[in-house]
Amino acid sequence: MAESYFNGTKISGTANFAVYAMAFLELGTLIPTIPIMAFCSSIVYKTSILHRNLKGILLAQLFGTMMNLWPRAFVLIDQIFVAKNHFLSVPKFISGASTAAFTFNNMAGHVLIVERICATVYVDTYESYRSWAFTVVWLSITIILCLALTIYHALVLDSLFSLTNISVGLYIGAMIASLIEIFIFSMIKKFNKKLFDLRHGNGKNQQLSVRYQLNENIRTGRQLAPNFLCHFITVFITFVMTMNFQFGIITKAENMLLFLGFLFLAHAFNGLALPVAMLCYHPLLNRKAKASLAIIKKSLRNSSAVSPYEEKAQPLDTDGRPFGERIQQENEDKDAYFKQLASAWGDRP
Repeated sequence: MAESYFNGTKISGTANFAVYAMAFLELGTLIPTIPIMAFCSSIVYKTSILHRNLKGILLAQLFGTMMNLWPRAFVLIDQIFVAKNHFLSVPKFISGASTAAFTFNNMAGHVLIVERICATVYVDTYESYRSWAFTVVWLSITIILCLALTIYHALVLDSLFSLTNISVGLYIGAMIASLIEIFIFSMIKKFNKKLFDLRHGNGKNQQLSVRYQLNENIRTGRQLAPNFLCHFITVFITFVMTMNFQFGIITKAENMLLFLGFLFLAHAFNGLALPVAMLCYHPLLNRKAKASLAIIKKSLRNSSAVSPYEEKAQPLDTDGRPFGERIQQENEDKDAYFKQLASAWGDRP
């Protein structure tokens, strides 16, 4: 195995083996994350039942995680095949891309709790709210913040790991905010359940859309818990890394490499867990994912059995799909939607 260097210090032996092992494992985690992320993004985008605000945030989380994959993969390929540990000496465009991706993903996680608060406070009207204002505002603020931090780190500080009191304060604030958000999220879940029991118990007449939105708030609170956990882990990893560089807790070269390798590996697993959690724990997305996988499996199984003439004979929609399959999929989506409406109207969550 080739020797590695960290800030001019030669790394060999057990530490070198561990660094390479974690690098291979991290790269092996990033590779399947890419198609899973693309598949999850397609499912979220095509799901029309999700509220527009929630859909935008979930897509933003997936986008931020995806944008963080390619700069990290660049570093890993260099580390594995060129035998240079570039944790602290990455090119400026890699440093800038990493900073932007971290910031964008973390901001999307913070906005998610704001969206859940709005859905709780305005439960009587939130389901009918279809404006793009909320999405445009938070996306604009996030993009401006990402650009500012990227330019600051890449051009002013000249390194992703160079820190000032302002940047350290921002990371500490993000960590505190994440802890507060976990508390708020748990309170929102309890409040929605209590409000549902109160309105259901006193027999108060409600519009179907209001009852459905209240029921959906409770269900969504349970389903998004893994997303909040992934968001918290991302913020925590960034916080731990920042504190170490700021206060020099770990200074020995070998220990620093192992520390960074472990944090980046944990972040890679967390990035893979985000789309998996969305598809597994949200029933609408889970149903859409299973239907899509069934269609793909059926297409692969029957592709050789259908002649080109038979395929051309089928009427196609504007996307090139058989028209009959499209109608069947739309009917299944409608049936699933009205089943949820019926459940929200007559059943407790």
